[in-house]
Amino acid sequence: MKRNLLTALCLILFGFPVVAETVMIYTTFPGIDLEEHPEALNLISAVEEGIMALFFDSGFIVFNAYDENRTFPFPERDSLILAKSGGADLLLELELFLETEGGIIFLDKVEYRFFETIGDLLLSGGTRSTSEEEGTPFDKSYAVGELVANDVLSARHSP
Repeated sequence: MKRNLLTALCLILFGFPVVAETVMIYTTFPGIDLEEHPEALNLISAVEEGIMALFFDSGFIVFNAYDENRTFPFPERDSLILAKSGGADLLLELELFLETEGGIIFLDKVEYRFFETIGDLLLSGGTRSTSEEEGTPFDKSYAVGELVANDVLSARHSP
């Protein structure tokens, strides 16, 4: 009896596929050479981590890609092709504007666009700045990532 109940429970739990939308985060950061400023990678990662945490908590599967060689914003062809080939349902393009002052690198602002990959449909976009945030450059970058994620998730669920 216990074996039959356990078998039935396993069939119920594992017999139904779990479906979640997949989001690719595509990040560009023009004008920053990572060999010259390796600490910039920490700020880039902080923004992505802030975004990924909220997306993951909202039930999305999230992965990232970045291109340090882009000199123009939002290379549609490359990012959408990459997102589609990676199986992403949604694409979040980020352009990070990093600045240096007194030898310290910091994030100034993030411009973003959010797409459905099928049909290349633009769902939302905007800009978020670190000027309102407090803390270390890493903390500010993470907080801006969370703000971008909140903006995008709100736009995704609003009528």
